[in-house]
Amino acid sequence: MRATALEGEKREPRYLVFSLEHGAWWRAHTGYTHQHEKAARWNRDEALAICRNALPGWRTDLLPPELPIREDDLVEMLAKPEGTKA
Repeated sequence: MRATALEGEKREPRYLVFSLEHGAWWRAHTGYTHQHEKAARWNRDEALAICRNALPGWRTDLLPPELPIREDDLVEMLAKPEGTKA
């Protein structure tokens, strides 16, 4: 996969993984961060695999330990709402 998309080419969605167990975002090689800007970006299959690997022993009556979050959704959610003051 290329690092950047060509003009007019659709970019593959990127995902961050949030650990409910640790209350932080996954980093690329090891550990966690509370800053989403420093979190690793994964493709969808990678993010789902990370989250699935955390499921053994998980009780279905509890929240899952790890959640994949689409980067575009996170950015849109964190954007300043229209009509708000800086």
